[in-house]
Amino acid sequence: MTRSLIVSVLAGLGLFGVGCSSHVGGIIASAPSPDLTGRIPSTGHYTLYHVGSFDGGKPQGTMEVASYDLQEGEKVGFRWEKNAATVNSPVSQLQLVAYAGNNAQSLGPIKSREEKYFWANSAGWNSHWHLENANGFVRRVTLQE
Repeated sequence: MTRSLIVSVLAGLGLFGVGCSSHVGGIIASAPSPDLTGRIPSTGHYTLYHVGSFDGGKPQGTMEVASYDLQEGEKVGFRWEKNAATVNSPVSQLQLVAYAGNNAQSLGPIKSREEKYFWANSAGWNSHWHLENANGFVRRVTLQE
């Protein structure tokens, strides 16, 4: 009886974890990552955040780089551009460019493995890290990590 209860609880947590981990709300696009682009889910104020490093999965040294009022469906994201002046140089680097609607801003090269940029609204930004930690707990409990 106790064993079946434990198995049932763990199975429920596993399903909850799989359902929640597929998409954690708040972040629309991030770089460097596979999710370089996205569309604004609802009209509002969106911010480009820069994170210098992470400690235990939480962002450290977060800085707001730019903010825009955007309409539902507008594209936001990142693209890589080469510097035409240094393209033939052995130390040439790709430059990261952030865009939101008709706005674009060069961010320069990525300088460390932990450095990241994110597009999010402020409510989504704050809730994302709380939900990410909860999903991490569920993945650990269900032995997915």
